[in-house]
Amino acid sequence: MKGHVWMAVDGDLGISFEFDVGESGSGLAFWRRLAYCIVNVPVLVKLVGEQDFRIGPEVDVECEELQINAPEVRVDTGRAENPSEITLISDRYSDSGNTPRLRIFGKGKLQISGPEPVYPWAEYRTSFTIVERQDTGVVEAYKHLCRILRGFRGSNVYGGTIGRSVQWIDGVAVGRTPMANALRDDLVDTGLLRIQGSRYVLDTEKAATLGIGFTNLRGATIPDLARVYLKRFMAGYQPR
Repeated sequence: MKGHVWMAVDGDLGISFEFDVGESGSGLAFWRRLAYCIVNVPVLVKLVGEQDFRIGPEVDVECEELQINAPEVRVDTGRAENPSEITLISDRYSDSGNTPRLRIFGKGKLQISGPEPVYPWAEYRTSFTIVERQDTGVVEAYKHLCRILRGFRGSNVYGGTIGRSVQWIDGVAVGRTPMANALRDDLVDTGLLRIQGSRYVLDTEKAATLGIGFTNLRGATIPDLARVYLKRFMAGYQPR
């Protein structure tokens, strides 16, 4: 079983890259800082720092176990005019024996899902479980849809649209997964996304007509209108 890590250098203007992560006993370790990335791996993820570990902006981590080996965690959720979202999801949690201090900077949002956290982490705990029991293809497509839309978080809104570089969306939010690429193409075909120069522009008003917004990207159920859209997409999807 493999996981994936999508990362960008210097945020929206940098170079994006993706690499596979195989299962190993040592897990995956990040040193001192994690920013502008989506990490989705079925292994241990370690956040390591001698004095502190810095997370953000734009971080989304889903893993089997999250281990923090740092006395303090500093979370950057972005400036007031450009807020970010930090999401940490894990089945298990461990640390060096002392719960790290937590410091939050910015006007964005920190969300934690997993084992019951202690103060001051507890106030950021959220449940992200998708409880759909049927239409597994639709559930998978919805996860890709959420990942693509999360790629636009923190972008400024102009006349009902927000934009993010093609490199960031294709390299980080979409990656190489065939279904994610097909869904991105469908979003373009339906006008939810359009290419404008070197950027993808998301029509937030049209997305709202599908019941899709940044407030429900990790809801317990798929919005009804979004389910209709995804069922139509899956009916025409041909796996490669």
